Amino acid sequence: MKMSPAAFEALKALRNGGETVREVVERLIFAAACKPPASSR
Repeated sequence: MKMSPAAFEALKALRNGGETVREVVERLIFAAACKPPASSR
């Protein structure tokens, strides 16, 4: 996966404990997938 240096730094800042950047990306994707669409509110 390609990402900008700024995106990589932002993801590094979101890490919990010993999480890898890949784990952060997976966590964010999973959290977004579990949220209902904004239009259904």
